[in-house]
Amino acid sequence: TAQHAAPAAGGGAGGPPAVPEESITYGAPRPDAPAGPMELFTASGRLFPVVVIACDRTETLRNALTSLMAAGASAQDILVAQDGANSAVAAVVAEFGVSHKAKR
Repeated sequence: TAQHAAPAAGGGAGGPPAVPEESITYGAPRPDAPAGPMELFTASGRLFPVVVIACDRTETLRNALTSLMAAGASAQDILVAQDGANSAVAAVVAEFGVSHKAKR
């Protein structure tokens, strides 16, 4: 009986060879490239803005906001978008001093 060799990694018969993952470089800007908006934003030291969608689950919202603040987010980096006009959700938002937009 003949033994079959396992296919080589890559494109297979006639295809281009696979490039090892460790040889791929992502996000390496050219040294002479001007700073783009992402570089300018991260250089400012601020975190990315976060939108939290809320409806009626106040404890889940409180846990999410607590986690974001513990991770270093500031109140001005967070917007809570509320679907509805639940006053208990609005009260949790007020506890943290984050931006709030309710859809009524």
